[in-house]
Amino acid sequence: MRVIDLFNKDMFPDFRLLAGSSGLDREISSVGVIDVPDGYKWVRGGELLLTSGFIFSHDLNSLVEFVARAAEGRAAALSIKLGRFFRDLPPRVLEMAEEMGFPILNVPLPYRWSDVIELIQRRLAKEERLLEEEREPWVEMLTRGDFLDAKRLLSSLSSEIQREIWALIPVLGLTHSFQPDGSILPLEEDSLRRARSHPSREALDLRGPITSELIEVEGGRVVARYVLSQQGLAELRLVLLPGESSPSRYQEQVMRRASQLLRMAVLESAYSSSREEERKERFLENLCLGFYADQSLVEEEARSLGIEVPSPSFVVLFAPQEAETALGFVPPYELSYRLGSSWVAILPAELRRGGELERMSELAQRRRMWVLLGSVSSNALEIQRSYQEVKRALELVSRFKAPAGVYSTSELALYSLLSAIPRLPESHALWERYWKPLVEMSKRRHALRVSQLVAALIKHDFNAKAAAEELHVHYNTVRNHLEDMALNLGLDLKLPEHKLALTLAYYVDQVTSRGVPPWRSG
Repeated sequence: MRVIDLFNKDMFPDFRLLAGSSGLDREISSVGVIDVPDGYKWVRGGELLLTSGFIFSHDLNSLVEFVARAAEGRAAALSIKLGRFFRDLPPRVLEMAEEMGFPILNVPLPYRWSDVIELIQRRLAKEERLLEEEREPWVEMLTRGDFLDAKRLLSSLSSEIQREIWALIPVLGLTHSFQPDGSILPLEEDSLRRARSHPSREALDLRGPITSELIEVEGGRVVARYVLSQQGLAELRLVLLPGESSPSRYQEQVMRRASQLLRMAVLESAYSSSREEERKERFLENLCLGFYADQSLVEEEARSLGIEVPSPSFVVLFAPQEAETALGFVPPYELSYRLGSSWVAILPAELRRGGELERMSELAQRRRMWVLLGSVSSNALEIQRSYQEVKRALELVSRFKAPAGVYSTSELALYSLLSAIPRLPESHALWERYWKPLVEMSKRRHALRVSQLVAALIKHDFNAKAAAEELHVHYNTVRNHLEDMALNLGLDLKLPEHKLALTLAYYVDQVTSRGVPPWRSG
């Protein structure tokens, strides 16, 4: 069922679309009423969200963040009753919905939410029954649990659909390739390493606990990837035949059924191995996500787990540059939990001083990872802010491909600022004024490339002698270039603002011409 189906005659033909028309094909898998402004935190994908608008009536602009976050969480749509608590939505809300293709619907006031929910649930149940009737007997055997052995299940599945299947589930002892002829081949470490680096090509289904996407492997072959769990490596891969671009409907059904069974096995394995550890990790994760609204509740839950949340504290994110460097790594801190291939830790503020950062730096170099430090939180409820900072820091170091090391969010703020400069409209005018004439000048002089000269000058704070030594040229050569630069550009490099202008022009040229920030150029 998709959002556009809501407007059918047998559904709600008097609903009105306010914004987000490009998202009318979003699939609806459930329906629910939201009663808090940050209800997007509990969105898992496919929800039709219903609200009278009361929770936003005191601050309509909070709807902007709600719409953005709900769309990012892949909710299906937002249905709201206009005219009860406010007449219209702010223009920015409608603009955001249009930009993100997130439908916002106006529900007439007479509708009761119970009637809306009941009708949608009946429609969803009917669609599920039709799918059940279409399932082949082999899929029914899977749902009855006839295959209790994971290897037997996957081997039978491969034979049934006549496609190779990869199982990458180390927690179940599965790192194998299952062949259509019934043979089972172990995957070598080199194959596993390549498998983790395959780029995503197209999302199939990002809703719910099992996500799927299409990836492209060597030789242009397409593979359907089914991720069973975000906690560690646990996935199935269906290798399509040459020329196939996506699984058939039947292949998709049986792969998802097998994924559900194996996911339960993964969860049971994790549950039996350490129930208390899992509970502690979920507590720490919820703390970082800001799910607690009362300090006393945090303290009570911590006591029940036998732990103490430090105050003041800060969040540290240990993120590998490559997935294989995370194998076997566990941070040496009690208050930590796994986040995919990364780890999150909550540490006392005093560890930001002294030798602990040196040990983190050594660990980062040895393990080839980024260690990202959030700012200090004065109490447990502020930990969410420190966590959000390290998440943003991860986006920056990933974008810039920063070398392994320890980074604080305050240091990375400079990188964020620099990354925005080349996108400003003024950056082109800066380049035309301070760099383009140098390019023309460089064509007449062949002793030095202008980019080499300026890079050396910037490195040595515009000291001509030091720059000449670095470039292994005579001082007079550099001085002659500087005289030409002053003449052509009207520059006076004794003035700080002219030095800054030339530095920024060099930076813009490097980024726009090579796509690489100059601090990575060595």
